[in-house]
Formats: sequence, structure tokens, C-alpha cells
Amino acid sequence: MSTALKRVLLAVTTASIATISSLMAATTAAHAAPPTAQVSPGYEARIAEGRKAAQLATRRPWIVPIRRRRHHHRHSID
Repeated sequence: MSTALKRVLLAVTTASIATISSLMAATTAAHAAPPTAQVSPGYEARIAEGRKAAQLATRRPWIVPIRRRRHHHRHSID
């Protein structure tokens, strides 16, 4: 085999190994578990407070945004 052909085969082999290893790394990262599974009381309190605020905001239908009317002027053609 010539040296040019050896270089091409080496480049193709290196590229295929790199592609296969990156695909394997991507699939193993997708199955990773979260670092902790403990319940944080402070976090739960903030979540509950946010939910309560969201419920209060939806219970006030009389607070509506002010919408400005668009005046469409019709020009007469003379």
C-alpha cells in the first residue's frame, strides 16, 4: 500500500472512532441521575408561596390591562 492510502485510511479510522465514542458518551449522559434526591424545606416553601401567588392572581378578574383603542381614520378621496 502506498503512504497516501495509509494516511487516508488512518484519517477515516480516527474519524469513525471519534464519532462512535462521542455517540456513546451522548447516550450515557442522557441516563444520568440527578445529584440529590432530598427534599429541601426552603425550596418547598418557595414553591408553595409561588403557587399561592399564582392562584391569587387568577382569582381577580376585575384587574384587566388597559387597552388603547386604535382610531382608524378614513380619508375621503376627492
